[in-house]
Amino acid sequence: MDDLTVSIPGLGIALAGFADAHSSAASAANLAVTDALPLRTAALAVLLAFAANSVTKAVVAWVTGGPAFALRVVPSVVLMLVAAAGGVLAGHV
Repeated sequence: MDDLTVSIPGLGIALAGFADAHSSAASAANLAVTDALPLRTAALAVLLAFAANSVTKAVVAWVTGGPAFALRVVPSVVLMLVAAAGGVLAGHV
């Protein structure tokens, strides 16, 4: 693990994940390609955006479908998040 810090642009990308992880990922990729954001920081920002979006999905599942529906949705969302985090934190970026 080289550097797990998130810059101000990275934090903005992560917070935008609450609304939409796809646009956050595209923004991070664009910043990384133009060298405005280091690749590792961009990857961590995307991971945090994905985590924030996962929280949104869990809340929406609970509110719209109740606990029974949330218990069917949340484990798969958590599994995807763990897999993504494993890749980023292991340095496979």
